[in-house]
Amino acid sequence: MLRYEFYLSAVVLAVGAIWSLIDRHPLSPTVLPFQEIPGAILDRNPSALIDLGILIMMLTPVVTALSIALNFSRLGERKFVTITLGVLAILATSIAISLLR
Repeated sequence: MLRYEFYLSAVVLAVGAIWSLIDRHPLSPTVLPFQEIPGAILDRNPSALIDLGILIMMLTPVVTALSIALNFSRLGERKFVTITLGVLAILATSIAISLLR
């Protein structure tokens, strides 16, 4: 699962970079707010596609950890659910700290 999400983010990043080169559109030095990314992509902004690729890459480990925790829960493995939720808490804390900077 993690591998395919990484491939997806790499493809989205590559398409955004190629699109920027073809359109000769300078890349933005700042990242768009999450809610503005879809509209910017529809407005033909390749930087928004690159931002989306980065967002997918950031969320990949979070989605994977949630999936693992759910599967361990279905199997009744409380110890591993707890460990996985601890990893998820660390990921969430890291993301929150980076967003608040």
